[in-house]
Amino acid sequence: MKNLLILLFLCSSICFIASQIPNPQRYQITIKENDGFDERELSIDRILKKGSSKLYKLKNNQRKLVQQKMYHPGNNRTYKIDFEGFTPKCTISEDSPFDSIDYWSQIVKSYGGENKKYAEIVVDDDCNGECLIWSEEYISQLLGINVYKRLFVRKANMRPIKKDRILYDAKAKETKFEFSDVFVNWNLGEISESEYEFPMDVKTCSDE
Repeated sequence: MKNLLILLFLCSSICFIASQIPNPQRYQITIKENDGFDERELSIDRILKKGSSKLYKLKNNQRKLVQQKMYHPGNNRTYKIDFEGFTPKCTISEDSPFDSIDYWSQIVKSYGGENKKYAEIVVDDDCNGECLIWSEEYISQLLGINVYKRLFVRKANMRPIKKDRILYDAKAKETKFEFSDVFVNWNLGEISESEYEFPMDVKTCSDE
């Protein structure tokens, strides 16, 4: 009887954890934004307070790094480096917290927090089967539209797959726009120190 109770407790705990939005302390992820024209690569370690966010533009089948944000754990500074000019330009923000580049943490908060249970399970081609869906809805009185947003997480391995936003005109009863960001390269393993190396001499950076 005791063993059965332990088994039931473990099962309920695992099921509860699996129903939560994954929110690891360390992760790497690539986000394909703007219908595939932009890509953002993140390397985040909340324990060590290290963070890097790289923004790439895709044009004519070429991928160009246009901006990188680096969080410096020693003095609570965020370095923003722009690569679009002839030479890289760096600015420092002293009042930017680590969360400013912790993209996934902001996603989790926007869908109700890591303890919020999924709303539904759907079969989706991008998930190669079932996905857990977290959803939110709000009404823009100014624009006269309903905004629906959904977060897709593959049920089999709790890997983030995509998020979408649908702008729906309730009066006309039609969808106006639909946007989707796709998540790839989700990695929870060790992050190479090279991801946190500054691409330039930060002594030349100026205050924002």
